Amino acid sequence: MNKEKTKIILDTDMGSDSDDAGALALLHHLSDNGLAEILAVTHCASEISGPYAVKVINDYYGRGEIPIGFNKYSKFLEGSPYNQYTGLLMDEYLNNNSTIEFKDSIEVMRSTLSKNDNVTIAVIGMMNNLAMLLKSQSDSISPLSGIELVKNHVKDVYIMGGDFEDLSHAEFNVRNDTESAIYVSENCPVPIYYCGFEIGDKVITGQKLKRDSSLNPIKFAYSVHTADGLNNSWDPITVYCAVMKENNKLFKFTGGKNILFDSAGRVRMTDDGKDFYVLLKAERPVIEHEIDSLIY
Repeated sequence: MNKEKTKIILDTDMGSDSDDAGALALLHHLSDNGLAEILAVTHCASEISGPYAVKVINDYYGRGEIPIGFNKYSKFLEGSPYNQYTGLLMDEYLNNNSTIEFKDSIEVMRSTLSKNDNVTIAVIGMMNNLAMLLKSQSDSISPLSGIELVKNHVKDVYIMGGDFEDLSHAEFNVRNDTESAIYVSENCPVPIYYCGFEIGDKVITGQKLKRDSSLNPIKFAYSVHTADGLNNSWDPITVYCAVMKENNKLFKFTGGKNILFDSAGRVRMTDDGKDFYVLLKAERPVIEHEIDSLIY
């Protein structure tokens, strides 16, 4: 049975970690395989080199036309160490191209949703863009509020966030903007699938990138960001699950939960809700091989 192509908006904090670059590469490869359609990529941090790095990667994979949104309005995760590889990719891009005036992320999200149905949103950074989308009001793009747009046009949301193995641990993406995480968890009208810290932390990828002799921006990101060119796979796994959903041999999902976050950013959950979190189904070497192949 052929899998229906997943229409996806990717929301990233590219620059905080190189696995964002790996996640975008993986999404392009799944698109090459006819499994995904990348509708837009939005950036949740206000580090200007982030969306430029997204542009470089999209161009590398032959999809330079994909709309890119930028969080212009908050001083959030800017400068060092959040531009370690993205700043170099931006400099190289601007050596050969003119500057880009990126649209605001929420404008890009609202516009994309107004034109598409059954969209999946994958969040691999903080949840501020998603929170602002949900809070947005009727405008010239759409008469619908953000809540209504998501309810009417979004199928599901996949989020790299939380720790479901150690409930005392406030995971990075949630801890860095707990207010947004709480708002999203309490107000998102569609199912949320959480890929917790414990999943990607156990899967190390980048081996095939290390052996690549080409001018690959993904290899560059990994080699600049980590000493050995390898990294954990939090974001690539989240995007993989967002595209493949239950049609995969690597991961499975819990039964329905009500998943929230406390004021410190720790997971709090009960049964019988609309949300889920990811569990390993295959052995770690099998997962590493598959994710590594898709990043490369």
